[in-house]
Amino acid sequence: MSTNQPNSKSSSCTQTSHSLVPSPKPRYYEKFRQAKQFAEKAIRENRIFTIVGRYPYIRLALRKRGWVEKTYYGDVPSRPRRRRRRYTKPIVDSVGSNCSEQNDNKADKAESNMEGDVNADDSGSSDDDDSDGQQDNMRTVACSPTQQTSCDMDDIPQDDEFWENEDINSIMSRMVRKASPNFIWTCRRDCIYFKRIRKNQLVNHFPTADFTTKVGLCNCLQDLRWWAEVDVRNYFPRCYCIGVDEEKYAFIEDFRLSACLGIMKWVINFVQSTKITNFTLPLNCLHVPVRVGEVALQQCEAFLRCKNHEDIDADVSVPMSDDQWSVVLDWYYQLVHKNALMMQVETIHDKCLKMLKRMRQYWPQMELDGMNNVWIVKPGAKSRGIGIMILERLDDIINLVDSQVVVKTTKYVVQKYIERPFLIYNTKFDIRQWFMVTDWNPLTIYFYKDCYLRFCSRYFSLTDKSEAVHLCNNAVQRRYMHEERPSVLPRYAMWSSDEFKDFLHKRGKSLVWDKIIYPGMKEAVTASMIAAQDMMDAKKGCFELYGADFMLTENFHPWLLEINSSPCLAPTTQVTARLCSNVLDDAIKVLIDRRNDRNASIGEFECAFKQITLTMPPYIGVNLMVQGTAIQKPQNRFYEATFEVNQPLKLMQKNAPNRLTRQKSRNCLHPPEKTPKSSANGPGAPPDPIAESESLRTRLRRRTKAWCS
Repeated sequence: MSTNQPNSKSSSCTQTSHSLVPSPKPRYYEKFRQAKQFAEKAIRENRIFTIVGRYPYIRLALRKRGWVEKTYYGDVPSRPRRRRRRYTKPIVDSVGSNCSEQNDNKADKAESNMEGDVNADDSGSSDDDDSDGQQDNMRTVACSPTQQTSCDMDDIPQDDEFWENEDINSIMSRMVRKASPNFIWTCRRDCIYFKRIRKNQLVNHFPTADFTTKVGLCNCLQDLRWWAEVDVRNYFPRCYCIGVDEEKYAFIEDFRLSACLGIMKWVINFVQSTKITNFTLPLNCLHVPVRVGEVALQQCEAFLRCKNHEDIDADVSVPMSDDQWSVVLDWYYQLVHKNALMMQVETIHDKCLKMLKRMRQYWPQMELDGMNNVWIVKPGAKSRGIGIMILERLDDIINLVDSQVVVKTTKYVVQKYIERPFLIYNTKFDIRQWFMVTDWNPLTIYFYKDCYLRFCSRYFSLTDKSEAVHLCNNAVQRRYMHEERPSVLPRYAMWSSDEFKDFLHKRGKSLVWDKIIYPGMKEAVTASMIAAQDMMDAKKGCFELYGADFMLTENFHPWLLEINSSPCLAPTTQVTARLCSNVLDDAIKVLIDRRNDRNASIGEFECAFKQITLTMPPYIGVNLMVQGTAIQKPQNRFYEATFEVNQPLKLMQKNAPNRLTRQKSRNCLHPPEKTPKSSANGPGAPPDPIAESESLRTRLRRRTKAWCS
């Protein structure tokens, strides 16, 4: 027993030494070796990417180009609840040392549950037009300079379950878990810590983007006249941040003037429809006096005089009071909304025709305005059609904004509703157009050539205020999928731009898309980005894909409604399944391929605008300061002088002790006796008044001369 004991110890030591170097199973050795080589090459060439969410098309496009994904495993609960955001522990670095240990401990446990949890949350939430419906698994994505340039043998998982369930991409993800990603794509902007972004990293969001909200876009486009010679009224419907008093008063004036235009349009339409000059009004209907039409003409005439600056030298007239306007608006509501009739309408018909022709020059949005004066009220920072209301009375809009509950909760914007849209089979639709900004200095915009149309589920009507008639958002229309749609429209209520071109071609409008619609959308997006450039943080290494919503009027003119960040890229229909995959693949071509090769293909993207680089003046640290000397206050002040014949100048000097003498006298109980001043005759002789007066006179002359000069 004793002789065999050392041999047993040596054998155990030998086994322990061999077990320190784990070796993969033979049938998986080749797979692991290839994964290790591929991961090390990706680390050397800075080809590590991180995606928060699903985005399968981006993963596929990057993996084809030799990129390796670094997966982040967040705190995923075992039983996620419906419509409740999972708790995710905030991290400082997406791939740094703070989360590497966490990934090591939770990799095997979370990988199997992560995909199911994300799908469960996405299925329970509604489709957001302004986001992909992806649930982010981290709070802060930042960039750490720490990288791992080699893969150790300790990275080899030893459990059989890992090798049986994970493919080569998951193996490489574990190998690069300590490397910093060079490409980050996430749905939410607040997941990124922008202060730690390095030069060799790309992030799909900018630090700020105020124009992606209703309030921000309204404020941004109001300053466009300072940056470009473009009239914003030609492509953006009138919009007001009604929470501000100045814009609230401007909206009230706009509403009143639009009501006056609506009265004149009603007069013209009524006369043209009846074709009768002497029309007798029936007795059983509401009668509106012709004075209402005359007041509308007077207000439009005053508006034109103000635009032509003809009211400067004219007599100041007393404007209409609020009570008088209330009476006019009440007559207008009865005329337009309650089917009332106006008496003696033929007397003002010709005047209304001439006035509308004159107003077109100063009212470029005449084509989208009808005579119902409908306005759409939107929350300032919400999406998916939440909180949107369609109103047509001034008091209803003002009461909504002045409500104490609304003021405390949210801000509203009021935008002119397009009352005369271009309809397809009597159904309203809008256009979702993608564009990408890769830099703000120089401003570089890539415009996507393909887009898609979103239809409403009911026929268009201004009398029906239902959201199924007026809101084209996919998040809204999916609630009405069970309703009967027009048979000529698809069941999923979407068209691609190619289908829309075929529709126009069959009706003899084949050149409308290339001549009016597409150039108009591109011009509107370019002008909006120029206006927003001054408010953006021109941070390098950032880009963003936006989704702009447009509507067409009857003359095929595109009107910009809003710009969304993180547009919906989910394959909800057959149209989006094809277009979303194409736009993501082409975005990778612009961001990755074009960086390495200037002649590389960028797919359906085109460079719509590229600005000249704006050089910022260097800060050289100039120390701005003013040097000088203080003006000395004279100690001897002369207050009085008398001149007599043959008498010297008598000067009276104010004998006020200075501060130091006063302080000494306070501290001494027995102040010192004053010694007489010495003079030219001797120390004890009295002073000569003539000599002193001559010297004082000379000094007084010098000071007087100096003061006069």
